[in-house]
Amino acid sequence: MTAIDHIRLSQQAKDQLIKLKRVTGIEHWNVLCRWALCVSLAESSIPPAAKIPSDSNVEMSWKVFGGPRAGLR
Repeated sequence: MTAIDHIRLSQQAKDQLIKLKRVTGIEHWNVLCRWALCVSLAESSIPPAAKIPSDSNVEMSWKVFGGPRAGLR
């Protein structure tokens, strides 16, 4: 398994995060992304294989995504 150091979001994901920030009042995108990962992992279905474009200017490092727990790989 390869470690992921950085992710770049699609424009659609960026737009969704902007809306979620506005609706929830959660200030930081990394918190929303962590919650999204947890919700995704709780799904019983397997995500469809899809090529997701990285066409936005939003990039996040593992350290930012993981926060205080980022070093626990």
